Amino acid sequence: MTLAHQPQICFTTAGVDVVISAHRALLDRIERFFAPYYTPVRRAARQPAYHVSAHLTAAAGTTPAPVLDMRSYLSCPPETQRADGSRVFIREDVEVRIEVDGNRHVRVFAPDPVELEFQLRMLLRDQVLDQIERNAGAIILHAAAVERNGAGFVFLGNKNSGKTTSLLTAMKTLGCRFVSGDWVKYVSSKPAALVGVPARVNIHNASFKPREDLHTLAFEPEFAGDASGKNLVDANRLVEHFGVSIAPRCTPMQFLFPTVAPHLGAVDVSYIPEREERYRLLAENLMGFGDTCNRRNWLRLVPPNAQAAEDHARAQLRAICVRHDFTRVTGERAAYMAWIRDGLLQNVGDAGRLSLQG
Repeated sequence: MTLAHQPQICFTTAGVDVVISAHRALLDRIERFFAPYYTPVRRAARQPAYHVSAHLTAAAGTTPAPVLDMRSYLSCPPETQRADGSRVFIREDVEVRIEVDGNRHVRVFAPDPVELEFQLRMLLRDQVLDQIERNAGAIILHAAAVERNGAGFVFLGNKNSGKTTSLLTAMKTLGCRFVSGDWVKYVSSKPAALVGVPARVNIHNASFKPREDLHTLAFEPEFAGDASGKNLVDANRLVEHFGVSIAPRCTPMQFLFPTVAPHLGAVDVSYIPEREERYRLLAENLMGFGDTCNRRNWLRLVPPNAQAAEDHARAQLRAICVRHDFTRVTGERAAYMAWIRDGLLQNVGDAGRLSLQG
């Protein structure tokens, strides 16, 4: 099938249209992955700014099993410049080739449909849509978030600090809606907004043991392991499991910094008043800057403005420090989960409680 006759959908973000071309089955899977954060239309109403197309190629010999470790599709692959000015990136470990021409068109080639889908998803999210939104003023935080009656609770911290424990417990015990599992966009609109990022949820293996809440999900087809002792679970299956739904957007209410560990014992809750400490904690969880960050603009399809974007992000962090409450919560796992159930909604102040009570 020629490019002109491939089925298409269009995503619009920050007033910019991005057209995606692929065979219909792949487009359907792309729509499901990005829903409900992006709503596709079948045809752009104007000339699109960017075009991304996906192409299955003939396998060279026997094609090995697809690589399921998502990190293989995130990092910057080796780049080659052609005489005509186009650029080519090749991932030899997953047999993926990415071509970028001077007309803002990206072509993704792979012999395996699974690897083609994974690469297309990551390119669209991290190298196209996120970069457009970053240029428009959004920042991305390494965080999980839930929503209750329009109010958003953001859980930030280092790896294994308790973000996912917070997320799962809030959905199970409070009926909070899922916003995002690993990355959260903060948009400084009026009012400010938290916006989820489409991704499967990275959950530690311990949560799938017998008698744990997610034990039955280990046998679902969406369940897939990675190489770091965690498992990737489709967000739609996760919210279905807890009987809640996805809230793609909400109003920030509270920024929480959990530390959950066996030696900590009873829960300790402390308000963080110092703005410099707030800023430091946020800056540690800011995504998209630095040479080693997978979310940096290595594709360069969307024109980069790195220094302006970083300056704006720092200003955004300082504004967040002024506008919102910050709380540190420490404790061992069972005690912390009980605090989420009994104390999270009581920790937002009188105005917040009135909002949460609807």
